[in-house]
Amino acid sequence: MISSRAVAWPPPSGEAIRRGLDRIVAAMVVAGLRNAIELAELATEETGFGVFEDKVLKNCIATEFLYDYLRDKKSAGGGEKAGLPPNALQAALTSRWLWSTS
Repeated sequence: MISSRAVAWPPPSGEAIRRGLDRIVAAMVVAGLRNAIELAELATEETGFGVFEDKVLKNCIATEFLYDYLRDKKSAGGGEKAGLPPNALQAALTSRWLWSTS
């Protein structure tokens, strides 16, 4: 039976999780900056109001601002004291980042 031969791997360390999350956030920043114009076009079409150029600028500023804010934050653990699953706080921060740049 395959399961009887399986080796139990330890869960990834906090450092490994942090590095993985840092790579994800960095990739999101690059994608946000590369697509700032397209995201502004979509937002303008969807809402029907606002100034396109202002939306482009907002996308760039919000992306860089949130990256600067998040880059020195602890990115592994932290929610366990509140009864949350590991990395729940980081998932919430990442979700907030996506929402604020659209």
